[in-house]
Parts: sequence; structure tokens; C-alpha cells
Amino acid sequence: MVGRNTCAAHPGAAVKAFSRGSLGIADFARPGGFSGRPSRGQSISVNRRFQRNRGSWTRNKAFSPLTAVWGDAKNRDIAFTTSIIVNVAKRAMVKERDMEYQLGDYCFPPAEYLPQRLFEAITEVRVENPEMVVAESARRRRRGRLTLDGRLVILATDHPGRRVTAIPGDPLAMGDRHSYLARALRVLLAPGCDGIMGTTDFMEDLLILNCLLRESGGPSLLDDKVLIGCMNRGGHAGVDGEIDDRFTSFTACQLKRLNFEGGKLMYRLDPADERSIKAVSDCAQAVTELYRAGLHAFLEPMSVKRKPDGGYDTVKTVEALARDAGAAACLGESSARTWLKLSYTEGYEQVARATCLPILMLGGPPRENPCPTLREFAAGMRAGANVRGTMVGRNVTFANREDPRAVAAAVGAIVHQSATYEQALDRLHAERACQMDVFAAWR
Repeated sequence: MVGRNTCAAHPGAAVKAFSRGSLGIADFARPGGFSGRPSRGQSISVNRRFQRNRGSWTRNKAFSPLTAVWGDAKNRDIAFTTSIIVNVAKRAMVKERDMEYQLGDYCFPPAEYLPQRLFEAITEVRVENPEMVVAESARRRRRGRLTLDGRLVILATDHPGRRVTAIPGDPLAMGDRHSYLARALRVLLAPGCDGIMGTTDFMEDLLILNCLLRESGGPSLLDDKVLIGCMNRGGHAGVDGEIDDRFTSFTACQLKRLNFEGGKLMYRLDPADERSIKAVSDCAQAVTELYRAGLHAFLEPMSVKRKPDGGYDTVKTVEALARDAGAAACLGESSARTWLKLSYTEGYEQVARATCLPILMLGGPPRENPCPTLREFAAGMRAGANVRGTMVGRNVTFANREDPRAVAAAVGAIVHQSATYEQALDRLHAERACQMDVFAAWR
């Protein structure tokens, strides 16, 4: 068993013990613990100055956990080593868990999954029979209700509509429509995925694919799936004035005509830019139009800060997210069918308390592997009863070389089965490379 003395002699062992939970912060303090509970702001920290004085702590002298134990300046070097443990222990816990994620040499092959012949057939239909889109949408079987268990996992595929195509290491990854469609289909057929959200062209591509597959004797990909159309993509990334994200894609009228379940809309709020007010007003009008059409609104409010070199950084503090939730929840003539889409951050419990509306967590900027995303979703689902799932894109479809189906199945397990992060990792590994022959007839 690792104890207090081990902290000094074997700091590496202490890190492992801390990550297992068998060693706590108190074990780095003097034997016997504190003489009385430290007051607010006086917790043990290597960056503060304390002195032991008759059992109390005052901020007069350089302090480290080991000098608290021995009070001996000769142990300063060892004390410094031990103090590092306090700073890195939590990060060590995270890294140890991430080591359980193994990708090896695997690399998802999009062209192998979605045959070139089937992909090229989409354009042929667009030229020869564009009416197929409306006909297929009318034939599609809808769910009886939006959710099957009160929760949703929705894939987001609207980034290219705003000129966003980059992931780490590849500036045009999402600009390859063949690869993007293959990855989206992989997610759509994963266990636990409820549906998909995208722009007009992407969703129509899916409807055409669905018809082609059915007519060739294959399964219907879109029956009983939640289809959501992206409504505003006019705020092209990198363009001066992008904060005025105008409604340039689906309308509520067309979403109703295509038999979709709802529309997704967003606004960016920069307190220093009055154009944000127009974006908010436009979203309020769209929420009203969706409500009158009997459709659901999936609204993403996003506080941002202008960067000196152009573009915006998302403000993801608890305070900003809670205010965004409260302000967005009341847009439109009714909030009865409104869902909010909000970033995750530590302290999400306070964000969830800002509204009674259902919340879907978004995935955020692309990561190098799916572990941080899964960990955040697992924590977010425990933050409040109104946190009801995710609407996530790049961190599922382009999670490095990972199989999008595997990541989506892991997210689905977290949302629909209340899986822990560790259980979600197990599901990810189990689903990788499964059912790669869905479109084999078109090869």
C-alpha cells in the first residue's frame, strides 16, 4: 500500500496510487492531517506560501507538502519532486485511461465502404431525375415520436456549408464528398444513432442514395431516422461579417415538404458587435416558423470573442453558457418544440440548471482521438435531467483514422445506455470494422 512516506521516496508510485484513487491530496500533507480544516483559499498548493505555526497555517514561508511533513529545508529537492505529483496527478489519471484506447494500424477506408459506382450514381440522378428527392422523402417512414427513450444522438454534417473543411493534418478532409458521405453513412447505421442533420445538398444526397439502395434490393437507411435540415449557413468562415449568419439553406416550408423532423439554426453573440442582435432576431423568427409548421427547432446559441487576426473564439465558460441557454430558450412565439445545442464545459450542472429545455451537447473542434469527446459526453449526461444527448460531427466522422461507426456506437452507449467512459471505450473497440459490406452489391 502506498502511504505518506512513499510520496517522498517513490513519487512515481504515488502518481499511480493517486490515479487509482488509493491516495489522496491529504496524503501529501503532514502525518495526522490538518489541525483543523483549512479556511477557504488555504488548500494545499505548491504555488502558495504557508508556514506551520502551532497547528495552524499562515502564508509566510515557501511551502511544499514534504516540508509540512518534516519541516526540514534539507529535503527541498525531494519536496519539489513530490510537489509535482500534486500538479500532475489528475493529468496522469487522464493519460492512464486514454492508454486503454488502442487504434494500432487501423485506418477506416471510406472508398472501400461506399463503392465509387454508387457514389457516382448520385450525380446521374441529379441530372436525369431530380424529382427523386421529393418522391423519396414522401415515401420515407417517419418515427411515431421524436425520441424513442427521451434521448437523441444526431450526426452533424453541415460544416462544409460554411466553408469549414479542415481537420488536424488535412485542410480539405471534409471537402471530399465521397469520403464525407461514406463516413456519415457509417455513423447513420451505427447502433444508437438516431439521425442526421445537414445542409440541403447533403441531405438530398442521402435521399438519393436511399432510393438507389432500396431499388437495388438493399435496406432503407432513413426509415425511422430523425432528419434535421440546417437553415442558416450564410456566415462563411473567415469572411468579414461572418457573425451575420444568414438563412441560406433549408426553410421551414421545405423541411415540412420533405417530411423532416426539424431544423437546426444558430447565432453567434459578440457583445462588441451589434450585428449579433440581427442574428438573434432571425433565429427567433425561424423558431416561430418551425413551430407553426409543427417541426422541432434545434437552436445553438454561441457566445464568441473576436480574434485580433480575424475570426472568432468560442466562449465556453459556465457563465456564458448559462446565459446563452437562458436567452435562447425564450426565442420565438413558443419554445414547446425547441431543443438547445450547447458546448460542454466543466461545471455543466450550472449550465443545465439555466433552462428546462432539453439540451444536446455539441462536439466542438476536432480532436486527435475520440477519448476527450467520450469523456466529456459521459460527464455531461450526468449533469442534469435535461441533458438529453448529443449533436456531434467532426469528432465522430473524422476521429483521426478511427472507424466512425465505432465512435458513434460509443457515443450511443453513453447517451442511450448511460455507459461510463470505460464502457464506451469497450463498445468502440467491439464495433470497429463491423458490417463493412452493406453496399457490397454496388461494387
